[in-house]
Order: sequence, then structure tokens, then C-alpha cells
Amino acid sequence: MTRKSTITHVARDAGVSIATVSHVLNHTHYVSEKLTSRVKKAVQELNYRPNYIGRSLRNGRSGTVALIVPDIVDPFFPEIARGVEDFFGKRRYNVFLCNTDEDTSKEQLYLETIESRQVDGVIIAPAANPQGTISTLKSMNKPAVIIDRRVEDMSFDQVLSDNYGGVYEATRHLLDLGHRKIGVVIPIFSVITILDRLEGYRVALKKYGIEMGEHLISQGPLRVEGGYQAAKVLFEDNPDVSAILSTHEAMTLGVMLYLKEKEIACPMDISVVSFDDPPWARAFTPTLTVVVQQAYRMGNEAAHLLWSKLFPGTERKQIRKIKLDTYLQVRESTGIRFEGVRSHERRN
Repeated sequence: MTRKSTITHVARDAGVSIATVSHVLNHTHYVSEKLTSRVKKAVQELNYRPNYIGRSLRNGRSGTVALIVPDIVDPFFPEIARGVEDFFGKRRYNVFLCNTDEDTSKEQLYLETIESRQVDGVIIAPAANPQGTISTLKSMNKPAVIIDRRVEDMSFDQVLSDNYGGVYEATRHLLDLGHRKIGVVIPIFSVITILDRLEGYRVALKKYGIEMGEHLISQGPLRVEGGYQAAKVLFEDNPDVSAILSTHEAMTLGVMLYLKEKEIACPMDISVVSFDDPPWARAFTPTLTVVVQQAYRMGNEAAHLLWSKLFPGTERKQIRKIKLDTYLQVRESTGIRFEGVRSHERRN
């Protein structure tokens, strides 16, 4: 029977130390390209298969991290999950995915489960009320990284999008096109990301000498149906609105369905900007102008930060807050404000 190769055999064959082999396989320290190539060649020739269960038992780690998100149906979070999984998959770590549905009690249950299963670390986008979550994370005494939802507590690394800046630029774009009655569609519950987006809208209006009118802010459930209802209320209460800024892509789809049903032409009658760039945004006629986030990068950056906590080497240990740029992608759904009767009104 062929004897199973060990890490010692790999090290001897590659002419390096066992520690170097471990660093190459686990990505825990930098190893030169030359030595990395020798180790990988030895691994392939010897058909070496690391015993990750044994490694976990020796170093007291489970080889698993948790990713907790508020809504796995939202296309933004699967992209984050891809970024996390790609990073940890290369390092032979498993990712335990949890979906809270914005339910803080469900979130607490997941955190308890994570602790009981001795998961090594956590990446989490907290549900709507994060105070209890932060307190629980502190008591768990595990490495954790906050994503997407900014928290004031600076006990944990954070990776966020520039929500304020993205909506600020989107609002300026509409204002530069001549729009002054700009409606906003938001979810009923106001997580910190939505509040940051509203602030970007408010500040952009103020720069143009316009006060933010509460009557132009329309709320609905964070679903397609919620966007439809919010658009309906917005138009019924503000028939002179000439542009809509939707703060969430699911609600944007509802807005567009409402416009289609009512035969309100875009952008001739109404200009629309959406936060996030789902695949269907380019399938619409017109294609949608959007604020683009870097979801995959957010997941990857968060994974890197968590890894540096799990395996602290020469990297600096201070708490880090990374804000990723958003950018405005102008397409066909925004245009110069048209003075006159809406097209569907002319037909009637």
C-alpha cells in the first residue's frame, strides 16, 4: 500500500521548512513566488492532501466562519457572499451562511448557534436595530467584521459603501437635468444605509437652494409590491413630480411596474434613478440609470479583514473602517425635464 504523503515529505521535497509549506497552503504569511512554486510542485508530485480536520483539532479552530445577512433574496448580498466565499475557499475554510430577514430575534439565535458551534469568526450586516447585536458580538469574544450597515461603535472592523455620496451624485444628476420635484422611494423601516442615502439627497437639494419636502418621500415594504405602492402614493399626492430616486433595487422594480401599468413614459414623463445595479437594469426599455455598489469587493475586503484577525501576522492591529466608492452609471431612464402635459394624459 502506498504510504500517504505528509507535510514533512512536501517540505523535504521542496527544500523548505514545514512552516513555509503551511504558509503557502493556508495563505497565512507572504512566501516568495519562487518558494511558492516549489511547494506547489511538490504538493502535486506527492499528491499531498492536507488533513484539515486534524489541523483544526490541533490549533483549536473549526475551519468555519459565518456570514450573516438580512436578506439573501436581495441580489446585493449574494454578491457579497461570493466575495467572502472566494476568499475563504482558497484557504480551505467553510462559510456558514445565515439569513435573518431583518429579524433581530432570528439574528440573535444565529449568533448563539455560531458560538455553540465554535465558529472562528463572523462577518455580519446587522438587522435594523444593531445595538443588541453589537453587545452580543462583544460578549462572544470572537473576531467580527461589520459590513454594509454602519455602526457608531468602533470595536469592530467595518466595510461600507459610500451611500451618502452615491445618492448625492444621483440627486445632482437629476437637478442638473432641470428636475426640481424629485420624489424618493424608501423602505418603511429605516436602516442606517437608507438614512445615509436620504442625507445625500437632502444635502444635494440644499446645495441647489431646495428644501427637502417630506411629502416627496414615499415609503413601502422592502419588496417589489412596496415599490409599486410607494410610487402610486407619490404620484397621487404629487402629480407634478418629474423624477424618482429609488433607494433600493427591489422597490425600483415595483416603481417601473407602476409606470408601465399607468403608461407613464420614462424618461419623457418621469426620470428614474435606482440605487444598485441588478442584471435586469439593462434589460429594461429604457435601461436604468443606477448608483453602483462594489458588493463583491465588500465581501472580499471583509473576508481579508477577518482573516487578519484570525491569523494576526505582521499586519497592523488597529480597528479599520473601509468605505468603498459608489458611482453613478447614467443610462436611458434619466433625461431633461419636459415642460408640458404627460404623454399618457395627452392620450386620454
